[in-house]
Amino acid sequence: MKPALLLSCTVVILVMVSCANVFNFGSPSPQGTYEELVLMGDNESQGKRYDSALTFYDAAIAKRPGGSQARVGAARTLFSRDLGDILWAVNTIMGSTNMMPDIINLMNHPPSASFRLFRTNGTFQKISEYLNSRSSFSFIKGQCDGTVSPNSAIANFNIMLASFFLAVGDILDSNRDGFYASSNDFFRIDAAGQFAVDSNSFNIAGLTNNMSIAQNGLSDMSYADLTNLIAFARSSHDMLEDIITLFQSAVSSLHRIDDVKRSMTNVSNGMASLQGMIPSTLQMASSMIDAQITNVDAQMRSPVNTMAVALNMFHYTLAGVNAYPSNDVLAFTPSAWSTHSGGIKAATDSALSVINSLAAFSITPAMLTNWTSITNSLSTNDITAYSNFISNFTSMSNEITNMMGMLSNFFTNWSF
Repeated sequence: MKPALLLSCTVVILVMVSCANVFNFGSPSPQGTYEELVLMGDNESQGKRYDSALTFYDAAIAKRPGGSQARVGAARTLFSRDLGDILWAVNTIMGSTNMMPDIINLMNHPPSASFRLFRTNGTFQKISEYLNSRSSFSFIKGQCDGTVSPNSAIANFNIMLASFFLAVGDILDSNRDGFYASSNDFFRIDAAGQFAVDSNSFNIAGLTNNMSIAQNGLSDMSYADLTNLIAFARSSHDMLEDIITLFQSAVSSLHRIDDVKRSMTNVSNGMASLQGMIPSTLQMASSMIDAQITNVDAQMRSPVNTMAVALNMFHYTLAGVNAYPSNDVLAFTPSAWSTHSGGIKAATDSALSVINSLAAFSITPAMLTNWTSITNSLSTNDITAYSNFISNFTSMSNEITNMMGMLSNFFTNWSF
């Protein structure tokens, strides 16, 4: 169903933002108190010198991170600056009968070189940084100074629209390369131009291959087994990090959906400020969105938390270090296998180092009487954990696939 109702209301709000004469005047200056910097930002924004205005707002935020006037002013300025592109994007979706392919086309093929809504650190991302619920001073969670109410309709429509597009972008750019639904993403556009899922995203056969190495026991491990295990562990690490990146996309998208829900709740709470703007219709739209998001939350929240712990544990088994701190997958940054020095990598490196040293004296593993003690430098517990994880990996990959599918359906069937 086309998201016409709520997006129509958003267009009305955004036009109000671009036309309202709500700014104060002052003399532009790089110096000043918080209040002076906000006034100068207002003045620059009113004069349509938007980038200059953002400089003043950023300076004000640096002085007072919880300053709601500066944060809302900056977000409002971004919308005013790119209002034409935002309206164009909204109208594209409102007129769409095949929303996901149309959004992908919009993201990958912007209408002009100046179109910056979906860029890395672009308009929507910056609005999210100013207002969203994961910031240290979250405006929409009421953590700022309260000078501007967290129920402000304009500010919440800003974050609602930005979060919607960012959430879609998170699942469409699962490999984080800046291209949406491209050949290396989990979701892609197929040859027929339709939205599709990459069924080969998880190479389960590749992970389960060679599991006999661990299952046969370390004392029976040959030199060939060791070299195979080294290659297998490295490929497992690289595949694991690809999967964590995909999982990170799902979690990030889920957080963006939370921001949409919170912004709609705030608008509902502050409905009195929308007198004359069909509050009952907006209330109905908010209730419908709340039901949709609650359904997604109920199906995904528990698996997300469990998966974050399990993936982190497996990375620790392989590399001797967690993939991300405090099981916060949003803090994950990909790493190279060669940079690690713990876990199975350290043990295999140690065993291989002994072999390579002996090779200089033409001594082979078959000639060693203490080969078992060398291979036993590999922790039995590590290998057991490794084996157990691989055994459960198919069900885990299916869980992540299902998460991405639910998110895709959520956006594809977005209804108001």
